[in-house]
Amino acid sequence: MKKILVVENHPVALKLLVEFLKRQGHEVITAEDGLAALKILQQITPDLIFTDLIMPNINGEKLCQIIRNRTELKHLPIIIYSATELEDEINILKLGADVCIAKGPFKNTETHIALVIKHIDNGTLHELKGQILGGESLYKRHITSELLFARRHYEHIINSLPEGVIECTLDGTIFHVNTAALTLCGLGEENLLSSCFFDLFLEKDREQLRTLLNTVGPEPLIINETAPLLLNNKMITIHFLPSIDETRAFVVAIMRDITEHKQMEERLRESALTDELTGLFNRRGFMTLAKTLLKISARDNTDLLLVYADFDNLKWINDTLGHTIGDQALIEVATLLQDTFRLADVVGRLGGDEFVILYTDNSAIGNEETIRNRLSKSIEKANRMTTRQYPLSLSVGMGRYEHLAPCSIDDLLHQADRAMYKNKAAKKARHQDGYNH
Repeated sequence: MKKILVVENHPVALKLLVEFLKRQGHEVITAEDGLAALKILQQITPDLIFTDLIMPNINGEKLCQIIRNRTELKHLPIIIYSATELEDEINILKLGADVCIAKGPFKNTETHIALVIKHIDNGTLHELKGQILGGESLYKRHITSELLFARRHYEHIINSLPEGVIECTLDGTIFHVNTAALTLCGLGEENLLSSCFFDLFLEKDREQLRTLLNTVGPEPLIINETAPLLLNNKMITIHFLPSIDETRAFVVAIMRDITEHKQMEERLRESALTDELTGLFNRRGFMTLAKTLLKISARDNTDLLLVYADFDNLKWINDTLGHTIGDQALIEVATLLQDTFRLADVVGRLGGDEFVILYTDNSAIGNEETIRNRLSKSIEKANRMTTRQYPLSLSVGMGRYEHLAPCSIDDLLHQADRAMYKNKAAKKARHQDGYNH
């Protein structure tokens, strides 16, 4: 008699397999997916494992790899029991399994199972190594191939993201990670999967994370740039996206490494590279940080947007109302820009009436008109809510940094400056046209 772990989420296939094994006198333990199987393997060590490939949470492929990377389990016989071996074109040995039994007519399956167990009893399982038993009577199904292609395409996209992505249950059990998350955590996939998300962080931060996941609702929760967490000696922000499938709720944690950004901000503060009047980065501070962000964008294959804003009526304010009022106006413009853009964006005053913003939200780049409209609404709101003697008016130009066609920060400034002057000229033309009429 053997102790056999069966990992299968399809109830009919599970019932047939379990009943057959029990009739043969074996003790059978079941798990609905790879995540449940790993929890069982923490308590017991079976004599062999039957596992499906396509399952929620941790799939059969990942389960095999994790088992083979654990010293106490690496010699455990693993039998793939799958209905997609033809469409998936699986390499049994590459997965870390010993042999595959194709899901076909169950009478044939019983014969193949008995054969595999006989070889295990005789110590001759190596004779079946890498074989697919029962595959000769099957044929590829087009719809299954399409679904498997879609799954692989999704995994490729997720693994290409620069942000780390971890999917976990509401109690923090990790069941999916992308490549960037492995790099952020400094751990292998076999160590991360089925581990606790909270344990990745400092003890002082774990209770905060537990509370966040326990209170997650329909809206995303964010740990932002103002209070980043430390993960593997890196400062990160986290967006928690609630999600749900047919069986349970879970959370997708999207993690962004802002260590370089924060370190650069600290260096800028230490060097006092800020404008004394407005508190924004001055020209030197802005240029220093912008050059670093351009290098990061080129490395990470992301784009940036530079917004150049000229305070149209500052000269009139200074000449008519005095420089004290002019300084107040500059401070108001600086506050308006900081309120309009995100903390992650770099806002600077180049000097005089010239302001500049380096917009780092890669998902919004290409929506320049949206950004322009948001800034216009902020200006309109500011002009409605004050009794001061002057309106705020900004001429705006934008330049895009594209990682496929990189340029220097000076070139980007010239590009945005030219666009700003076009905007200023168009406003003057509209004003003149209205005056003539």
